[in-house]
Amino acid sequence: MKKGAMHVDWVFSIGLFIVYLIILFVLIKPGIKPIHTAENLVYIVENNLRDTNDFSEGTYWVVKKTPVLVYNCSTIGLQLGTYPRVRITLGGFWEFNDSTTQFTREYRTLPGCMGGSNVCDNFSLLYHPTKFPLDKYTLNLELTNCYADFGATETLVGISESRFIDLVRRDLKGNWSYPLSKDFRIYKLNRDDMNYNLNDINPDYSTGQQDEGASVFVRRWRDFILDENGILKTVIVHLEVW
Repeated sequence: MKKGAMHVDWVFSIGLFIVYLIILFVLIKPGIKPIHTAENLVYIVENNLRDTNDFSEGTYWVVKKTPVLVYNCSTIGLQLGTYPRVRITLGGFWEFNDSTTQFTREYRTLPGCMGGSNVCDNFSLLYHPTKFPLDKYTLNLELTNCYADFGATETLVGISESRFIDLVRRDLKGNWSYPLSKDFRIYKLNRDDMNYNLNDINPDYSTGQQDEGASVFVRRWRDFILDENGILKTVIVHLEVW
């Protein structure tokens, strides 16, 4: 075989190999799964709806509960008309459950202390964020003829009714990086029973109309509405993606 013919055969073989690689990776795409699988779509919606990392997205929030122990209050050295007092100021983008940022308790009578015990009072403060993502907060004590200590803070997590209602004002597809060609619905059912008929209930949020014959994938779970008083109420969250 002539040397020139060998070069032509070599170039032709290389060309066929390149065409094969193009067909393999562009058309067949071995090992590559569609990014818009049902599991992926459900994950996007649920993960953003929950978002308990910094609570910047979604509908969940926290309510903090901190016990306060007041002791050794006394009227000694106080002017007439002045009483032992505990004042607690909440700093940061947080507020107490009565929508204030300052709590004051004055002790005009001290039955606990006068009865021989140095514990005058104990109570719990409830407070929640007013801005998301969550900001740090401070609890500052101002004491007049009293001593006080904070106990261990309890953190409650649940769905905020107002944040859930606010979903309709937001572009969730854009905020949650949901595929523009796909859609979803979110329902919040104020019930504990999983047996329900969605034909009689309007969704709380929907990105579009469901096409006839579209495959709909569902995820649902029991959860809790959490109010500013730390009270939990059972609900069902129902997601549909297609």
